[in-house]
Amino acid sequence: MKKLFYLAFCLVAMVVSFTSCNKEKQEPGTQTNETDYSKMIVGKWNVDGLKINGEVAQVQGVIQITINEDGTGIVSDNGVTENNDFTWNVKGDKLTIVHRHGEGVFTIIKITANDCTFTGKSFPGQEAELGEVEVHITRI
Repeated sequence: MKKLFYLAFCLVAMVVSFTSCNKEKQEPGTQTNETDYSKMIVGKWNVDGLKINGEVAQVQGVIQITINEDGTGIVSDNGVTENNDFTWNVKGDKLTIVHRHGEGVFTIIKITANDCTFTGKSFPGQEAELGEVEVHITRI
């Protein structure tokens, strides 16, 4: 159960890493190609894909991630949310997640209106258990 929570949290971190808080100043009537990941990542997500050190891992049960606009979030691991809260922020394609186990920095690989993929190292102290993780989530 502990490993599953860490995986779920890593997934959340990766999802959040696809967001971006930096936004260039835009002149009225012009468009920018820069995607505002921080707005795209906000919402409720299901974890439906996971790789650990390049190997596909089984997602057991239902892992849901709620990412709030105010920089907070929570992971529901088969309905359990106790001690699963976190804070997040995005700079460029880097998602930083802080929770009770420490701080993790993840890189957003892909994000659309309905799905997101992010990757990075597991949180401090869990490298031996998880190593490099890749998480795929879909919007609920």
